[in-house]
Amino acid sequence: MKSDFYLEFENKFRGNRDNIINKLSIYDSLIDLYIRNNKKISLLDIGCGRGEFLQRWNKRIPNSIGIEQDKNMINLCESLGLNILKGEALEILYSLESSSISLITIFHMIEHIESKKLTLLLEQCHRVLKDDGIFIMETPSIDNLLVSSKLFYIDSTHINHINPDRIIFDIECAGFIKANYYFINGGPLQEASSLKLTRVLNGVAQDLSIIACKSQEIADCIFNINLDWESDLSQAPTTLDAATNFDFELESSLTKQSKLIDDQSKLINLINQELILSKEKIRILETNQLIINKLLSPITKILSYFKKIMIFISTSIVSFMLNYRIMRSILNYKYTLLLIRFILNLFPFNLLDVSYEKVYEAINKVNQIDINSVHFNQKLITHYNNSRSAMEIRNTLIKRIFRK
Repeated sequence: MKSDFYLEFENKFRGNRDNIINKLSIYDSLIDLYIRNNKKISLLDIGCGRGEFLQRWNKRIPNSIGIEQDKNMINLCESLGLNILKGEALEILYSLESSSISLITIFHMIEHIESKKLTLLLEQCHRVLKDDGIFIMETPSIDNLLVSSKLFYIDSTHINHINPDRIIFDIECAGFIKANYYFINGGPLQEASSLKLTRVLNGVAQDLSIIACKSQEIADCIFNINLDWESDLSQAPTTLDAATNFDFELESSLTKQSKLIDDQSKLINLINQELILSKEKIRILETNQLIINKLLSPITKILSYFKKIMIFISTSIVSFMLNYRIMRSILNYKYTLLLIRFILNLFPFNLLDVSYEKVYEAINKVNQIDINSVHFNQKLITHYNNSRSAMEIRNTLIKRIFRK
C-alpha cells in the first residue's frame, strides 16, 4: 500500500477541504459559548487527519494541538502551520498532564479502534480534560441504513459500529458527569416529501455527535440554560423519525383519499337519485303529452279541414278577382290591403298559413304582368304603325270594305 494511500482516500471520500471546514461550523456556537465563560482555553483534536478543525480554530485558540500518526497527514498539517503531536493517540494521552486541556475533540476516529481501546481512550480523555472542559466526538451514524450497510464499509479500517446509547453509557462509566448525543448532517433527501420512502433511506442523519462534560455546572450551562447552540448543530431526523413521518403522512393521505372517495360516492348517489327523479318526471310529461295529443286530435283535424276550406275559398276568390283589371285595381287599393291585413290577423296562430306579405306579393306580381302587357301592346302598335306592309294590308282591307 502506498505511503500516501490514506490521505488520497480522505481526499476522495471525505470531501473537499473547504466543505469539511464549513461543515464543522455547526460547533461554532457551542465553542463561542464556552469561550465567553473561559478566556484562556486549550484545544486538543485527537486523530486530527488533514487538520480541518484545527485550521478553523487555530487563530481564536492559539493553544491548539492535534494528534495524528499518518506521516502524510502530519506533513500536510505542518505545511499549514498547525501544531501536531506525532504518534498513537492513546500513548500521547498517557503522556499529558491531568486536567490540562479545556476542549477535546475527536472527529471520525473512534470507529477505527476496537471497543477495549475505545474504553481506555475515553478514560484518558476524562483524565486530561479540565473540570470545566467540554468533550466533543463525531462518528458515522449506524442508525442510517445506507451508512450502516454500505457507506461505513468504504473505509476498510472502520471496525467499530458505535451505538449511540452504548457510547453514552461508556462515557459516563469513564467518569463524565453528563453526555448527550445528537443525530446530525441529514442526507440529500432530508427536505424531500415525507411520503417518499427514499427519504427514510437517504434523508436521515448521516453522523452522530456526542457532547460530554465533567462538571454539573458546565452540564447545566450547555444542556439546560443556554440551548441556542443546538439550533446550529445541523440536527436531522433518525430512521425511526423518518419512518414515523412516512406512516403519519401516508395515513393522513389515505384518510383524505378515503374521505374524498366517500364524498364522491355520496355525490354520485345524489346525482343518481336526481337522475331517477328526472326520468320519472320526463315519463310523466310524455304520458301527459300523449293524453293531450289524443284529446286534441279531433280538434286538430277539424282545424285542418277548416284551414283547407278557407284556403280554397280565399284562393278561388282572389283568383277570380285577379282575372279582372278593375278587381285588381280594387285589390291594390290601400284600404283594401289594410282590410286584408285585418282579416288575416283575425285567425289565431296564422291558421290559414297565409300572411299579408304573401298576398301583397301576389298582387304586385299580377300588377307587374299588367304593366308588362301594356308595354308589349304598345310595342306592337308602334311596330304596326311603322310597318309599310301593315299599312298596305290596312288600306287594302279598307278599300274592300268600302267596295262592299
